[in-house]
Amino acid sequence: MERRYKPHIYADEDGNEERITYSELLKKVNSFANGLKSLGTEKRGDRVSIYMPNSIEAIIAMLACARVGVIHSVVFAGFSEQALRMRIEDAAASAVITAAHAGEKRGKKDSSSSQQLKML
Repeated sequence: MERRYKPHIYADEDGNEERITYSELLKKVNSFANGLKSLGTEKRGDRVSIYMPNSIEAIIAMLACARVGVIHSVVFAGFSEQALRMRIEDAAASAVITAAHAGEKRGKKDSSSSQQLKML
């Protein structure tokens, strides 16, 4: 007998909703964790900076870091490039996780979109 899980609703700061079950979340977290491992960020003491808007993907990134056992520092959107650089350098992050954002931010077009998982 297969167990059915009720989807849980996640709403971002703009009110957009996404429904996800725990099993779907687990699959996404495991997939992301495997991506981190393939980049070599799996040793104790490794540090990763996460620079993403508040989203389900940010939660997946945080949970994947915890699953792999790397330290993660979360910097939510709104910091300048210099402030972000300082936080990354202070944390001695070996990787930065970020997300492409094509859309609007507080009513203004957001043109900052060069995001992928990458090694520093």
